[in-house]
Amino acid sequence: MEASNPDRERQLELEIQKLKKEISSCKALVEKNKVLEEKHTQSQIRFKTIFEQSQLGNKILGPDLKILEVNDAFIALLGYADKNALINRRVIEFAHPDFVQHWHALQVKLWEEKIPSFSLDTCLVRKDKSIVWCHVTSILFEDDERTLGYTILEDITERKILENRAKRLYEAQELVMNTVAHDLKSPLNTIQLLSGIIRSNIEAQEADKALLHLSLLDKTCRRNEVIINDLLLIGELELEDGSLQKSTVNVVEIANTIVEQLGAAAQKKNLVLVQRSPEPVVFAHVDREKLSRVVENLVSNAIKFTKSAGQVIVSVKEEEEHMLLQVEDQGIGIPESIQASIFNKFTKAKRKGTQGEQTTGLGLFIAKRIIDMHEGKIWFVSTENSGTTFCVRIPLY
Repeated sequence: MEASNPDRERQLELEIQKLKKEISSCKALVEKNKVLEEKHTQSQIRFKTIFEQSQLGNKILGPDLKILEVNDAFIALLGYADKNALINRRVIEFAHPDFVQHWHALQVKLWEEKIPSFSLDTCLVRKDKSIVWCHVTSILFEDDERTLGYTILEDITERKILENRAKRLYEAQELVMNTVAHDLKSPLNTIQLLSGIIRSNIEAQEADKALLHLSLLDKTCRRNEVIINDLLLIGELELEDGSLQKSTVNVVEIANTIVEQLGAAAQKKNLVLVQRSPEPVVFAHVDREKLSRVVENLVSNAIKFTKSAGQVIVSVKEEEEHMLLQVEDQGIGIPESIQASIFNKFTKAKRKGTQGEQTTGLGLFIAKRIIDMHEGKIWFVSTENSGTTFCVRIPLY
């Protein structure tokens, strides 16, 4: 039997103690990792819950702006049924064409300039082609050695509508002040001057002169009435914010009525004013009163800017599920230098008619606003000294 070696036993005892400590440390490390893993799991669960249950649109983007994950609110925001239509598509595909650059800016700020977070207001296109305004906030985070963008989208469409309405109301107020300061000031001065002259005529018992000046006074008042009515209509259009009283009407009948109403004005200038539509009936779902105002403005302008012995032709026809109205004249045309601003509210294109007829410069702006409300289009083709054709295209339904 081999004799015991105290030194060897002591060495073994020390190694056993050391091994026990290492085992204990490993157990502690395992327990610590378990706790960390549990915390990580709980954190992931909380993140997933917040992501999925958020009432705001949430999505995760890759550096190439590819959509990696979305929540139900984002799916609903864009009007889709499930996320399969969105995943792995670039968010730029859903951007309004006028705002694609917003997403390029976000991409540069986050992944190139490494800014931790970035916010902007932008516009997206829903599945049904309607638009939705969003406030977008995006932050960077690391995930499996990838840098991703966590993006939150808040629907601010209603806020944008209110902002645009406030802007239009401000512009309408500005228009009133501008017109009062300029277009109404001169006629009011004329009225004041004529009143004094008429008083002098009466005192001098010069009835003929008094009647002449009364006629001028009446003409000036009627011009002011036209300006005021245009201003009131613009205010009405801005307040209504796109509200229309639509019904199914025969647009040819509207054209006939306007031609009949303005016949005397055309005859006074020795003009031929006719309505030549290929069909007697073209029905469209429109606001009768407002569309009548458009036709009246276009025909009235054609008469004003056509010289004696000229011709104005009004026509209506159906074309590819749209109503197409045309007002063609043989007038002085629109100079190329002012064509780009012809529909502007404060247009510099305002001119007198061929016999000095006054214009407010607001008629075409009003016409375009009404056509826009009908989701239609208005345009013109004009050659100076040869004539102009205005065209209005509105969906039938």
